[in-house]
Amino acid sequence: MADTRLAAYLPGVLVDWMRTTPAARHRAVDGTVVLADISGFTALTERLARAGRVGAEETSDLLSDVFTDLLRVASGHGGRLVSWGGDAILLHFEGADHAAAAGRAAWEMRATLRRPRRTSAAAGPVRLRMSIGVHTGRLELYLVGSVHRQLVVTGATAGQVARLQSRAGTGEILLSPATARLLDLGAVDAMGRLARHPAGSGHAPVLPEQPGPAGAGAVADALPALRPAAFLPATLRDLLGTGVLEGEHRRVAVGFVEYSGVAAVRRGHGRHGVWEALQDLVGLTQEACDRQAVTFLETDISPDGGRILLVAGAPRSQAHDGERLVDVVRTVLGHDGRLRLRAGANAGRVFADELGPPQQRTYSVKGDAVNLAARVMQHARPGRLLATESVLGPRATSFSCVPVPPFRVKGKSAPVTAVEVGAARPGGAHPRPDVDEPALTGRAVELARLHDLLARCREGQGSALLLCGPPGIGKSRLAAALEAGADR
Repeated sequence: MADTRLAAYLPGVLVDWMRTTPAARHRAVDGTVVLADISGFTALTERLARAGRVGAEETSDLLSDVFTDLLRVASGHGGRLVSWGGDAILLHFEGADHAAAAGRAAWEMRATLRRPRRTSAAAGPVRLRMSIGVHTGRLELYLVGSVHRQLVVTGATAGQVARLQSRAGTGEILLSPATARLLDLGAVDAMGRLARHPAGSGHAPVLPEQPGPAGAGAVADALPALRPAAFLPATLRDLLGTGVLEGEHRRVAVGFVEYSGVAAVRRGHGRHGVWEALQDLVGLTQEACDRQAVTFLETDISPDGGRILLVAGAPRSQAHDGERLVDVVRTVLGHDGRLRLRAGANAGRVFADELGPPQQRTYSVKGDAVNLAARVMQHARPGRLLATESVLGPRATSFSCVPVPPFRVKGKSAPVTAVEVGAARPGGAHPRPDVDEPALTGRAVELARLHDLLARCREGQGSALLLCGPPGIGKSRLAAALEAGADR
């Protein structure tokens, strides 16, 4: 049952790969690629955060409904999910009519997103918009990793569709010349935008109620040797397999590691050389994440490379989330590999949950904290980590930090203040809470109870205590206070 559930977290192109050539380390598929990025999720999740548990439930339902509708449209035209990337989905279309099928899917996904949706008074009007890039070419896929197997998409085709999507305005579908040449005359305007439904009709076909065979869940029973758990990070696989996760607003530390230079590696060493470079980078990152209980959440595409999204504090929180995240990123940046690296980090409240239809799921974190981390990364110098002050807080002294001049980013009216984070200082890792944090207040009764149980344990009277409560209430802080006050 767990494997069947976990199979839904594997994108359709990966399932097809494992079914046909499971021993291959890299693969290239011809066709048309669609990158659809949705805007409006951040404002929606932050608005619903004020409604507490009810708001979290509504956020989960609404986001899952949106992705279910979009994947249903794509599947109805033969599209398969390649990867999730933040608020975007990457789709692949193949077959004799792949360019037109991709164009039709893009047109109808945009129309589907514009459709009014029922919401509660807490959410108010929901305004979601989409910008889409479409390109025809050969998509390069790589399977790498040392702790779990990670699908990475990169190369010229991935880079081109990423550029198109970034240039597309809100509500626009921007096509490459390679795709435009394969569509009906007049379907594309002079600016390269899709101007009408490529089928020559404004009517969408009848689509299945749920994503069809392109979803991983639909073929899970036919793949007993797939071992879906091997493709998921350790911090997620057990929880996703049991289905006990619930949507919640929680505080996390978020980091983006961007890698570039793939084209140069490809020219000099071929696709196997790219695989080796990615294996080196992703394997190192996974091992650092495993040591620090940081979640290797996903990879995303970008021109001439991609990005790795790391999260500390989701799906579960531990002490020193920001410090553990920084430790992982610093380890990655300190490695001498073939790819150029830079990184950005931020901390704050996000909405975290598993999303999507039953046949094609993902675990995701959404919110302004994620967006800001990505934009901070864009200001980082090569080989450096740029982090907002919220990441380390009072523990900034644990690392060598150099302030940088405030800078402006999209979506923020005030300049952003950040520091360039260097190496850890001697003795700076995991400082004692009683030294680096203000004294714990308002928990005298609870702390006394914990110390009483600790004293009994020392006398040979073992016992167990469950420390539970809503996210952010201070469970980790209370446990840290007990540890700090215990005799060593």
